[in-house]
Amino acid sequence: MKALLDAEDSDVNAFGVDGKSLLGTSVLAAAQSQCKYEARNHLEVARMLVARGARADALGDARLLRWPLVMPITSLNVAGTDAMYAWYELLISAGADPNARSIVWVDGLQPHMSMLSRVIYFFPVTALITTEKRLELIKLLLRAGAEPCVCGEAGEPMKNVAWLFNDAVARQSDLADDEHFLAAKRLVEGVIVAGSYKKYVRTPLQELLNLLSLAQRGKLVTTDPVMKSLVGVDNHVVWNVLTYWTES
Repeated sequence: MKALLDAEDSDVNAFGVDGKSLLGTSVLAAAQSQCKYEARNHLEVARMLVARGARADALGDARLLRWPLVMPITSLNVAGTDAMYAWYELLISAGADPNARSIVWVDGLQPHMSMLSRVIYFFPVTALITTEKRLELIKLLLRAGAEPCVCGEAGEPMKNVAWLFNDAVARQSDLADDEHFLAAKRLVEGVIVAGSYKKYVRTPLQELLNLLSLAQRGKLVTTDPVMKSLVGVDNHVVWNVLTYWTES
């Protein structure tokens, strides 16, 4: 396959006779795999395709084209938690829309849920993906631009994010003490308050700059040697250094 892809006239996003692109075929093949070894081989093929320009918005298959991120969480149970997360990371890097909605059965209704809503709602289902990796998946979606939106019937608002977390606990009470579930709830709530994931991760930096500003104006006194050393440094310099060290 490598030789084929390296050919001058090759088009990694071309559709085959079955109407799917090579990446689309890899995703479906991984979802239908019966063993971890086979599923992970498909993942490696997909990585090679994405590295050569394969796009998640050109998969060919109608389901994948509309909801490319749905397939990993619903079908890739054989591959394991790490491989499932890797598929999300790969498809998002290939242009999959983190805010795309898909139909889900909830309380007898068929709401259109975003992927973020799906991941939160199905938190109690830990057989496919651990709570720790589910937290990482929520971070990945938020970092990619997923909005902490509601799910709704035919696109209309029905349940907010707070309801999704509370309902997850109602269906599995031990989640109330699960550190990863609680961290996910704090994260999503924090992003909602901040307005975006980027603003959320920069909130501690802004708070530090506010403290420095108060100290520089003589309205705050600190005995912390690190803070003392920063008082005389220009805020722009501090901000640049801290944003270099911190996820943004």
